[in-house]
Amino acid sequence: MVLSWRLRGLVCGMMGIVGAGCAVQQVEDRIDYERNNVVRIERVLKAGDYGLYTAADINPQVVRHLNAGDRIGFVKKSDGTVEAVAGDYASKLNAKAYWKYYGNR
Repeated sequence: MVLSWRLRGLVCGMMGIVGAGCAVQQVEDRIDYERNNVVRIERVLKAGDYGLYTAADINPQVVRHLNAGDRIGFVKKSDGTVEAVAGDYASKLNAKAYWKYYGNR
């Protein structure tokens, strides 16, 4: 289910996201972040493990287990920093990064 623009705006506003680049969608296997691009928050379609990588990583920096409907993506904070988020996990980013779906381990 894709959320309407009005609902996206409401969700983004409630989450305290700053800037016009907010999007809420549902994610399948991967969600990317690059500096100066759209900051995205999505909803997980399938429960399982999701790993956070930067461009230089061979192994994930962190792996989080999420349930269907949990949020995942990248949030731009009011001070201009960007955080990777997955469920209740949040970590500041300084580089290009992505979340990757691994399935259930």
